[in-house]
Amino acid sequence: MSNLTFRSFAFAAFLIFLVFNLAYNLKAYVCLPSGLTSTPFFTSSSATMASPSHLQVSLAQKSKSPPTVTLRVKNTHPDTALTFVTWNTPLDGAILPLGNLAITHPSSGERLNKDSIKISRKTPPDADQFVTLAPGETREQDVELKGPLVPLDKVDGGKVQVSCSGKWGDVWAGSEDVGPSSWDAKVGKGASGEWESQAIEVEL
Repeated sequence: MSNLTFRSFAFAAFLIFLVFNLAYNLKAYVCLPSGLTSTPFFTSSSATMASPSHLQVSLAQKSKSPPTVTLRVKNTHPDTALTFVTWNTPLDGAILPLGNLAITHPSSGERLNKDSIKISRKTPPDADQFVTLAPGETREQDVELKGPLVPLDKVDGGKVQVSCSGKWGDVWAGSEDVGPSSWDAKVGKGASGEWESQAIEVEL
């Protein structure tokens, strides 16, 4: 092989190497002005990864007389706030008549609060119906198990099983401002998903 051919081959290989490295670096980094640090282009923000699955729902008995349970919602995401409207969630003041709270007979499994209602909501929601949970923050409400929706007189043995479930409406991730004034622009653009608590035994 002549020196000219060898040099041409080596030069072509060098060009291929340069092009490959340039393409690789362009994939991984965004070019920024001088003095700023390059940021990986493919890295997803934590706000994007946050979802309704990070809203943990739990139940606990608060008192026996009157029989009362505490419903809690905790944001388990490590660094992203989550915002939602309380409608049809564990923090809805009407959760018992809406049927999201299930009270069942401990031995037969029969549901005791079989009747439920539907509520027509006026939009936008009031400001106090928007809840923003910081990372690790918990919000709760107490619900008394009382008639006429909960026929506790049908219970023998003084115990019932209680659980709650439903579906999140919009859940917005991050610190963006969400409230009555931005409702029309934000509604339907959050994430949604099912929510459910564990079942607990409540003494009457």
